[in-house]
Amino acid sequence: LSGQAGWRGSLNPALLANGLALLLGVGFAEELVFRGWLWGELALLLPARAALGLQALLFALVHPWYRSGGASGLALLGGLTLLGLALAQLRRRQGGSLWGAIGLHGGLVGGWFVVQHGLLQIVATAPAWLVGPGQGDVNPLGGLLGWLALGLLLLVQRTAWARARRPSTGACNASSSGATP
Repeated sequence: LSGQAGWRGSLNPALLANGLALLLGVGFAEELVFRGWLWGELALLLPARAALGLQALLFALVHPWYRSGGASGLALLGGLTLLGLALAQLRRRQGGSLWGAIGLHGGLVGGWFVVQHGLLQIVATAPAWLVGPGQGDVNPLGGLLGWLALGLLLLVQRTAWARARRPSTGACNASSSGATP
């Protein structure tokens, strides 16, 4: 709407194959390490909330957020932390299964690659605070739009988690014996 991006609309087999490789490789590898192994180890040493938060922060810290520098780098660090929290909440909501987190993480990475390199051209002068740092090759997790999307995802997850835990709906009701109290 503001002219900061234009439709490119050019997909090719090599671009799609690269996006698929990113989807599978990054999604699987990072989720296995961070939401699988690391979170499990931290949960043995720390209370549940602390383990969840620390794995999200460590996930964010190992990514190259510092290359952006200044406020953009800190915004990207915050966005990566929010993503780590959202992926952990998804795994928790799915009873410990990593598949949903692998799909979401891989889909975001591979999907954004395909969108940014084949479908959408973001101008180099687009404000980093809005679209994320990177000047034309942006990482949306460090911009307002990415933060809003991740915040909405966390809110939806929290609402779904609370609803599933209520006795009248969701998993708690499904596990009852069927007898009326």
